[in-house]
Amino acid sequence: MTEAKKLKTVIENSQPNVFEYEDVGSFLNDWLGYLKANKKMSLRQITRESEISAGYLSMVLSGKRRLTKKALEKILIHLRLSQQERRFLELLHTVGESESAPTRVEALSEMARLSAFRRVNQKEHDTYRYLTKWYYVAIREMVLLPDFQDSPQWIQERLRGKIGLREVTEALEFLEERGLIARDANGKRTLNALDLQCKEGVYKISLGEFHRQALEMAHKSIHEVARDRRYILGRTVAISKAEFLRAKEIFDEALKKIEVLGQGADVSKEVYHFELVAFPMTEKQDG
Repeated sequence: MTEAKKLKTVIENSQPNVFEYEDVGSFLNDWLGYLKANKKMSLRQITRESEISAGYLSMVLSGKRRLTKKALEKILIHLRLSQQERRFLELLHTVGESESAPTRVEALSEMARLSAFRRVNQKEHDTYRYLTKWYYVAIREMVLLPDFQDSPQWIQERLRGKIGLREVTEALEFLEERGLIARDANGKRTLNALDLQCKEGVYKISLGEFHRQALEMAHKSIHEVARDRRYILGRTVAISKAEFLRAKEIFDEALKKIEVLGQGADVSKEVYHFELVAFPMTEKQDG
């Protein structure tokens, strides 16, 4: 047996771990291959028992057709998976296919509660937890305040919004355990590099939820924060796609300059969040 054939045999006989996958189609491809290689079930048997067209499923597995929620439900009960594995695939499908942002966030939240998912995807779980709670991000940045006090009570009093002491304590523990904050030789709190690279779907949905929370706080600030402590300004213009891309570059340049401002030593610092927003107010018509 050649080395290539040996490798193929090992792969076919290795049971795929559903919690390592980012999309349902890829898992189904590998799982059905595993079942077939181990003479446990064939594609024809799956389509017959689930009452799904063999042609349709073949196109799904090759990426030529989308797998509908109804079709997934029909297939799942015949795949010899545990209840938790089936539920994970349902949630994974929702994360990838739902058009509703709140629905995707809710599905991701349920995924994060699955112990098997956390064991395999610790980095994804950490990213989800960090970004979907705005005050985790704020507390990490508060460490740089000149008058910072390593006290949940002090942090709670300085944060805008009603955050309980338990939540503040949990945030501090999380930030320290994950190495997002540390202590220098003098015992003073300091920041470590922020690394949030993980599976694209988890990151994008988590980041989208963070921006939603930030924009909600910006809306409240209109009524709750004095004008000289906030800055909300906008312009409505008609621009082309090329001009929009240039506008994004201007936004990027502005944020980089703002980051440099944060490196100063001014003792009167507060934690600010800058949210630059651009979205279409019109929809281009076909034809």
